[in-house]
Amino acid sequence: MMRDVPIAHLAEVGRAAAREEHELAKTFLFKPGADTFLAFRTAARSMASAAETHREVLVKYGLSESVLEQFGKLLEDFDAAIALGNDGKTAHIGATRELISVSTEILRAVRVMGGRNRQRFADDAQLLGSWISASTVLGRPRPGVEPEEDTPGSGEVRPAA
Repeated sequence: MMRDVPIAHLAEVGRAAAREEHELAKTFLFKPGADTFLAFRTAARSMASAAETHREVLVKYGLSESVLEQFGKLLEDFDAAIALGNDGKTAHIGATRELISVSTEILRAVRVMGGRNRQRFADDAQLLGSWISASTVLGRPRPGVEPEEDTPGSGEVRPAA
């Protein structure tokens, strides 16, 4: 949205005003192919700053005050969206690490219970079979992780305990 209205407007006005102030030709040249949010934000912020600095000249060549005001608001909204995205990514990474930690503790507890329950149910084949069935984990190996012989999730059905 910023590229369509405010940036395009500022670029056109900047090209027109470059007849009077030659440095404006380079200042308002925006390359929409910016690959990262940081590159886009930096280019957009520098355009907004230059527009404020050269407001008098740009107004003579058709700068719309409302477009400049809208551009400032859009930049603030853009920064807020980027901050939300970064916060969400940080929360996701933290939650994933916590989930891995908790699942490791759960597997450890199941292994402890497995040893105890295999001993408890040694004389009752039905209960032993039920425990083995309940504690069996099906899964696939994670990329880059070598499965251990007794690690569940190695692509085979193995008891969790």
